Amino acid sequence: MFNWDAAAKQLSQEEDTVDGERELILIVDDEETNRALLKGILGQDFDVITACDGEEALEKSSYDGVCAIVCDHRMPGMTGVEFFSELEKRGHSATRIILTGYAELQSIISAINQAGIFRYLTKPVETDTLRSTVREAVHQYQIRQENGRLISLVKTLVEEKSELIKEMEVEGIDTSSLADNAPEMAMDEPRKVSLAVMFCDICGLAELTETLSATRLVGTLRTIFSRIHEIIYEHGGIVDKHLGDGLMAVFGLNTAKSPSTVIKAVEAIVKEFPSILESVEGDDFKELKLSLGAASGEVVLGMLGTERRSELAIIGQPANRAARLQELPKLALQDGLGRETFGEFECAMGLVDVNLIEEGESCSLVQLNGLQVRDFGEITELALVKV
Repeated sequence: MFNWDAAAKQLSQEEDTVDGERELILIVDDEETNRALLKGILGQDFDVITACDGEEALEKSSYDGVCAIVCDHRMPGMTGVEFFSELEKRGHSATRIILTGYAELQSIISAINQAGIFRYLTKPVETDTLRSTVREAVHQYQIRQENGRLISLVKTLVEEKSELIKEMEVEGIDTSSLADNAPEMAMDEPRKVSLAVMFCDICGLAELTETLSATRLVGTLRTIFSRIHEIIYEHGGIVDKHLGDGLMAVFGLNTAKSPSTVIKAVEAIVKEFPSILESVEGDDFKELKLSLGAASGEVVLGMLGTERRSELAIIGQPANRAARLQELPKLALQDGLGRETFGEFECAMGLVDVNLIEEGESCSLVQLNGLQVRDFGEITELALVKV
């Protein structure tokens, strides 16, 4: 793969002068000597971890902070393209570089978009070329993360301004000057990004509106959602909007963490929901249940609305699919195929796209056995999280 003598000579002449925290790189190669040499070369600039095959790489890619991955294509079991294609399905944010022989080049090129590959390098690889390419990959990763942070900031500012305008209009204050300047805060153009979306809904609250005061209902919702908010933000998500007694959250927008952290958030919310209910005063709310759905993929971000009310909209199949998956657990509240498929709905239940599952998650796979996810008839298997 490399000119060993030249690479070893260059490494012996260079000193590691990088101070402070460094970016984390994952190297995937089935040959130990290649992993050692790649680590030696890239270790001059980055922190490096290695994996010997696709399965180990999938596990280590979930480590916090992996921003670029260098992977050999020809490996036993899972090829480099297959590994990167799986990362693409999971919405992993790391920039991907694949190493390939000239004879394999055509198959690599045809799969670049499918696997989300940033750059391919043909063997033998020059040391300087490798290092400069990985630096570019890391820079691309940093740009995407900063872009996501700025999008999140714009979203917050625009929506806060819209709320302020509404409050001022209620007080009879002229808001025409504020409204006219609204476009200055909008995003310059719509864009596509890979995100994960989660919907959750509290089941049984609507029935209580007839017997309990508005103050008690809203106060209880605040108690419940305050902890759910904390869990979402702890796992790298943001709350996009509230939808009555439910909410929508987005993962992968303003953080270096992968969108796949959504499944850890689902697990944590499901696990803690019983204790959240215990913290609510009185027995009226003890029978409430929580349903969740999560999905990932490419969405379109863009500003929608008018000068009176604008917000950052998230449009695409992942949002639609997550909303549909959130509806499915409610079928387990009645006798029939839903209960046979998912089991008893005792307190909280979440359904998640299987491509978000990573090793260690406390969920199980369920076959839908004829149940249909509205608008997504091709879904036949889901990950189930419940208590």
